[in-house]
Amino acid sequence: VNDVVNIMTALMDQKISNERFILISEIWSYKNFIKHLSEAVNSPPPRKEASYLFLKIAWRLDWLKRKLTGKRRLLTKNLVHALTTKKEYDTSKIKSTLDYKFTAIEDYITEVGRYYLKQEE
Repeated sequence: VNDVVNIMTALMDQKISNERFILISEIWSYKNFIKHLSEAVNSPPPRKEASYLFLKIAWRLDWLKRKLTGKRRLLTKNLVHALTTKKEYDTSKIKSTLDYKFTAIEDYITEVGRYYLKQEE
């Protein structure tokens, strides 16, 4: 959020309009994100990784559970797709336009973990 606000402010100062920018500091896998988040809150990371086949079966069972019980779904086909595919994004446009350096995701995760642990005390 801090990076987005800083970039928006800088773009308004430069009178840039009708342009689209991709604002992503780093591309992380879900596995990497969960690992760092677990470390930030002093929790052990998951020991096993769910296979693609397992996730495909699980979202279908979750759909069935929704039909039978009416409970909110936890795992959807779109979520399984997002968890198992790797996408690349090009942020060179914003970096060249503003010469902006993003804050590392790991720094944000550490900060959020610190706040979380403070509230748990």
